[in-house]
Parts: sequence; C-alpha cells; structure tokens
Amino acid sequence: MGELSIRILVALLGIPLLLFVILQGDIYFFSVIVLIAVISQWEMYKILQSKAIHISIIPGYALGILLLFFTAYGFNTNLILISFFALLFLFAFEMFRNKGSAILNIAGTLLGIIYPVAFLAALLFLRFNIDKILPKTGYNPAGMFIITTVSYTHLRAHETVLDLVCRLLLEK
Repeated sequence: MGELSIRILVALLGIPLLLFVILQGDIYFFSVIVLIAVISQWEMYKILQSKAIHISIIPGYALGILLLFFTAYGFNTNLILISFFALLFLFAFEMFRNKGSAILNIAGTLLGIIYPVAFLAALLFLRFNIDKILPKTGYNPAGMFIITTVSYTHLRAHETVLDLVCRLLLEK
C-alpha cells in the first residue's frame, strides 16, 4: 500500500472520528488529548535522549497528565500535592543519579512536559470553557480548532532565523 493511499485512508477514518470526539467533548476529548500528549512526550523524550540527555520518564508523563487534568477539570488539593511530590522526587532523583548533567536532565524532563503538553492543555481549556469564552453566540466547536491550527501555521510562517536554527538543531 502506497503512502498516498495510507494518507487517504487515515483522512477518511481519522477526520470523522476526530470531529466526533471534538463534538462529544468531556471524557472522549480528554482521553484523546491525553493519548496525543503521551505520544508527543514520548517523541520529545526520544529526541532528547538522542542528544545524551537522561530523562526521568515516569515523573514526566505523570506531571504532563496531571497538567492536562488540572486544565480540564480544575485544581484539586490532593492532585496538587501529588504534583508537588512528583517534582520533589524528580529533583531528588536527579541529585543522586549521577548520569550526565543533572540540570540538563531536569530541563529535558520539564521540556517534555511543557512543550508538547502546554499546546494540548490550551485546546482542553478552550473545549471545556468555550461557554464562558463565547457565551451563547451560536459558535461552532470545531471552528476554534481550525482557528488554533491556522494561528499556529501563521506563526510558523513568520518564524525568525533564530527560531529556525533552534528547531533545526533539535531535529538533527
């Protein structure tokens, strides 16, 4: 099967499924966003590991999922404590691990939490709070994702030379 036929098949199955998830919202949307976040973190951590940065994978995934949960469902005292102890564990673990640079390892772990997960948290915030953002205006929920995607593409079109160099260095 050629690459074009795979792309067409994915488009025919994926777009209706994605629209269903967006329109259903709540747990369906949250689950898909968590799945995409974990896959994105995994990819980010693989890139960083190829640069000889030793990632703390389990605290990274846990903190990323907690960030998404906080964004979607609000803050909970118990979850805030769990997040605090996960960060504390991350810092303490790196102090005694003696694998490469502790600062780079912590920075890489936090980058894997912030970079891929923050964009997805913004989508969750929009989806779960759209009624507060656009009260009774007859909005189309799928429209906000088109706007977000177009905005991201527009930002990439105006990328500076320094941004391009940083991105190319990370991709190597």
